Amino acid sequence: MDSPARPKPSRARRKPTVRKTAPHRSAKASATGPVGLQQRLATVIRRRREALGVSQEAFADGIQMHRTYYGAIERGSRNMTLKSLEKVAAGLGELLSRLIAEAEKS
Repeated sequence: MDSPARPKPSRARRKPTVRKTAPHRSAKASATGPVGLQQRLATVIRRRREALGVSQEAFADGIQMHRTYYGAIERGSRNMTLKSLEKVAAGLGELLSRLIAEAEKS
Protein backbone atom coordinates (compact mmCIF):
# COMPACT_ATOMS: atom_id res chain seq x y z
CA MET A 1 0.00 0.00 0.00
CA ASP A 2 1.30 3.35 -0.97
CA SER A 3 1.18 6.02 1.65
CA PRO A 4 0.42 9.56 0.60
CA ALA A 5 3.50 11.72 0.11
CA ARG A 6 4.20 13.79 3.12
CA PRO A 7 5.34 17.32 2.61
CA LYS A 8 8.89 18.00 3.66
CA PRO A 9 9.13 19.95 6.88
CA SER A 10 9.76 23.58 6.08
CA ARG A 11 13.01 25.01 7.21
CA ALA A 12 12.30 28.54 8.07
CA ARG A 13 15.29 30.72 7.48
CA ARG A 14 16.54 32.29 10.60
CA LYS A 15 17.67 35.87 10.59
CA PRO A 16 21.42 36.18 10.87
CA THR A 17 22.60 36.99 14.34
CA VAL A 18 23.77 40.55 14.67
CA ARG A 19 26.52 41.05 17.16
CA LYS A 20 26.24 44.03 19.36
CA THR A 21 29.64 45.62 19.67
CA ALA A 22 30.89 48.64 21.46
CA PRO A 23 30.68 51.81 19.42
CA HIS A 24 33.80 52.65 17.43
CA ARG A 25 35.99 55.08 19.27
CA SER A 26 37.38 57.74 17.05
CA ALA A 27 40.72 59.38 17.70
CA LYS A 28 39.07 62.71 17.10
CA ALA A 29 37.83 64.72 20.00
CA SER A 30 34.25 64.61 21.05
CA ALA A 31 32.24 67.81 21.08
CA THR A 32 32.88 68.17 24.80
CA GLY A 33 36.34 66.71 25.30
CA PRO A 34 39.84 67.89 24.39
CA VAL A 35 41.82 66.46 21.52
CA GLY A 36 44.03 63.60 22.72
CA LEU A 37 47.80 63.46 22.47
CA GLN A 38 47.66 60.97 19.60
CA GLN A 39 45.59 63.36 17.46
CA ARG A 40 47.77 66.35 18.37
CA LEU A 41 50.92 64.40 17.51
CA ALA A 42 49.36 63.42 14.17
CA THR A 43 48.72 67.10 13.44
CA VAL A 44 52.33 68.02 14.31
CA ILE A 45 53.66 65.26 12.06
CA ARG A 46 51.42 66.29 9.16
CA ARG A 47 52.41 69.96 9.45
CA ARG A 48 56.11 69.10 9.56
CA ARG A 49 55.85 66.88 6.48
CA GLU A 50 53.90 69.53 4.58
CA ALA A 51 56.56 72.11 5.53
CA LEU A 52 59.11 69.86 3.82
CA GLY A 53 56.97 69.94 0.66
CA VAL A 54 56.76 66.15 0.44
CA SER A 55 53.65 64.11 -0.36
CA GLN A 56 52.40 61.47 2.06
CA GLU A 57 53.25 58.74 -0.41
CA ALA A 58 56.80 59.98 -1.04
CA PHE A 59 57.44 60.49 2.67
CA ALA A 60 56.13 57.03 3.56
CA ASP A 61 58.27 55.49 0.85
CA GLY A 62 61.32 57.39 2.13
CA ILE A 63 60.93 55.99 5.64
CA GLN A 64 60.02 52.49 4.38
CA MET A 65 56.48 52.54 5.70
CA HIS A 66 53.33 51.58 3.82
CA ARG A 67 51.51 54.67 2.56
CA THR A 68 48.13 53.68 4.02
CA TYR A 69 49.67 53.03 7.42
CA TYR A 70 51.42 56.38 7.32
CA GLY A 71 48.20 58.10 6.22
CA ALA A 72 46.42 56.59 9.21
CA ILE A 73 49.18 57.96 11.46
CA GLU A 74 48.62 61.46 10.10
CA ARG A 75 44.86 61.15 10.61
CA GLY A 76 45.43 60.08 14.19
CA SER A 77 43.53 56.85 13.66
CA ARG A 78 46.53 54.58 14.14
CA ASN A 79 48.04 53.89 17.53
CA MET A 80 51.73 54.22 16.74
CA THR A 81 54.55 52.12 18.14
CA LEU A 82 57.77 53.74 19.28
CA LYS A 83 59.52 52.12 16.33
CA SER A 84 57.10 53.78 13.91
CA LEU A 85 57.41 57.11 15.68
CA GLU A 86 61.20 56.91 15.51
CA LYS A 87 61.02 56.29 11.74
CA VAL A 88 58.73 59.27 11.27
CA ALA A 89 60.87 61.55 13.44
CA ALA A 90 64.03 60.51 11.57
CA GLY A 91 62.31 61.18 8.24
CA LEU A 92 61.35 64.64 9.46
CA GLY A 93 64.91 65.22 10.70
CA GLU A 94 63.67 65.86 14.21
CA LEU A 95 64.04 64.30 17.63
CA LEU A 96 61.05 62.27 18.73
CA SER A 97 61.06 64.08 22.08
CA ARG A 98 60.65 67.44 20.30
CA LEU A 99 57.68 66.19 18.27
CA ILE A 100 56.00 64.92 21.43
CA ALA A 101 56.80 68.15 23.32
CA GLU A 102 55.25 70.20 20.50
CA ALA A 103 52.15 67.99 20.53
CA GLU A 104 51.84 68.36 24.31
CA LYS A 105 51.95 72.16 24.02
CA SER A 106 49.25 72.34 21.39
